[in-house]
Amino acid sequence: MAGQYGDSTDVGAVSVLSLNDGPFFTMIALGATGIAEIPFIALVATVVPILLGFILGNLDEELRDFLAPGTSLLIPFFAFPLGAALDFRQLLVAGLPGILLGLLCTITTGFGGYYAMKLLRAKNPAVGAAIGTSAGNSVGTPAALLGVGAITEAVSASATAQIAAAIIVTAIACPMLVNFLNARSGGGRMNTGQVDV
Repeated sequence: MAGQYGDSTDVGAVSVLSLNDGPFFTMIALGATGIAEIPFIALVATVVPILLGFILGNLDEELRDFLAPGTSLLIPFFAFPLGAALDFRQLLVAGLPGILLGLLCTITTGFGGYYAMKLLRAKNPAVGAAIGTSAGNSVGTPAALLGVGAITEAVSASATAQIAAAIIVTAIACPMLVNFLNARSGGGRMNTGQVDV
C-alpha cells in the first residue's frame, strides 16, 4: 500500500516498520518484564538481517539498485505460503476475541499512523494508516515464543488462532481504511505503476 498511496520515501520506511512484524518486540517485552528468559541470540537473529540490508543499501548505491527489485520479487514467495496456511475457519476457532483483535489493530494503529503522518505533514497521510495490519508472518510469533519456553502450548494454540483471525480481518479492513482516509484527506490518485509493499 505504501507503493500505491505514497512515494519512494514511504516505501523505504517499510523496512524499519517491519521490525514489529515478527516476534522481536514481543520477546523484548517478555524478557524485560521477567515473564520469560529470552536467549540473546534469538533477539539478534530477528534484527541482524534488516540491519545488514540497511547498512549495505546505504553504503553502496549500486548494491541498493541491484537488490531493489528483490523487494517486490520476493512477495509471492513468502506471501503465497503464508496465505495458503490461513483458513477462514480460524475466524470461527478464534471467535469474537480474534475478530476484535483484528478490528482493534486496524483502528488503533491505523488511525495512530494516519495522525502521526499528519503531524509530520506528510504529502499523503493516508499512507500512515497502512500500518493497521497484522502481518502474515506474525502468526509464527506464538510458535517462536513456545520454542523458547516463554509461553505454554495451550496459550500458543489460542494465540495462533487469534492472530490468524486478526490477519484475515486486517487484510480486509486496512485497505478499506487507507482508501477511505486517502479520499477524505483529498489524496491524489494511487500510484498504479508501483508494486504493493
